[in-house]
Amino acid sequence: MNKTIIIIHEIYGITENLLLLKEKFEMRGFSVIMPSLYKDNYQGVNEQDSYNRFYSEVGIEKGYRIIDSLIAENSDTEIYLIGFSVGAAIAWLHSTNNAIKSVIGIYGSRIRDYLDLKPAVDTYLYFCEEKTFDIKSVINELKNKDKVKISLLSGNHGFYNSSDETDKILKRFVEEEMFRILK
Repeated sequence: MNKTIIIIHEIYGITENLLLLKEKFEMRGFSVIMPSLYKDNYQGVNEQDSYNRFYSEVGIEKGYRIIDSLIAENSDTEIYLIGFSVGAAIAWLHSTNNAIKSVIGIYGSRIRDYLDLKPAVDTYLYFCEEKTFDIKSVINELKNKDKVKISLLSGNHGFYNSSDETDKILKRFVEEEMFRILK
């Protein structure tokens, strides 16, 4: 069966780093779908502007429906979801769907709004230290759930789009983890 990865971006839209990740997966033989949740393929750089735009134009629920349609369209393949930040929250919401093989969420801080979910598929969550809330309490809520594997990384939210050398090391680690999971 063919393997399809659906990559769900964060508030900034499809960034250069995500395009490079898509290419890495394609070079390994995966079919990759990376939709823009924005109608105009917005690519932001300013955090506050991107945050405002995401929640005024898209939001978690609309993002969920967009990805749900893609899952249905690709139901004849083995589907994996990879989400970043709000994209991780959207992927998390789909973890109850048995049509998905597994979910990988990278710094999905908004998962904290959906802690009652009970995943039906293997779900790998990579959290970072957060400045605006206590991530450890979220992890404590999630750690005993079936099918959920959690890692707390020593990095900042958004590290995947950073050019900082420490963040690049963390990015490589997470990519290796994704490749291992999807092997």
